Amino acid sequence: KTRTNFLALCTGEKGNCKNAPNKKLHYKGCPIHRVAKGFVMQGGDVSRGDGSGGESIYGAKFADEKLGLKNRAEYGSLAMANSGKNSNSSQFFIVTTEDPSKLAKLTGKYVVFGKVRLDGEEGTTARRVLEKVDGLAVGDGKPSVPVWVGDCG
Repeated sequence: KTRTNFLALCTGEKGNCKNAPNKKLHYKGCPIHRVAKGFVMQGGDVSRGDGSGGESIYGAKFADEKLGLKNRAEYGSLAMANSGKNSNSSQFFIVTTEDPSKLAKLTGKYVVFGKVRLDGEEGTTARRVLEKVDGLAVGDGKPSVPVWVGDCG
């Protein structure tokens, strides 16, 4: 269910948001609204773009998948952001730490459902992008310059 939601939001195939009909259920152009240096970068608020909204293809929110909660978070993991148990929507985060104490805060609390490819030539480029965005973190959590999903699907 989580991967289906994420993939549909990547392609934009489900049309517009129900709660914000003028906004597409699509990650393209969606801001990375939060960067916690050496921890995570977060985006995917398709309805408001500032971290206060989000919507899944199933409606506003959907339940945690127990199997995803068991997946161990690691550098490059892709996980659903949430505001508590069973509150997944469109918001996601990418893990940018290898610190075991920080990783322990994520595992079991967030559905980890994917990983940024970090091997080969594409992986080297992806790692550089993650490091560059991580370097844009400022005190309030917003990146110092706008960062967004340029394309997806």
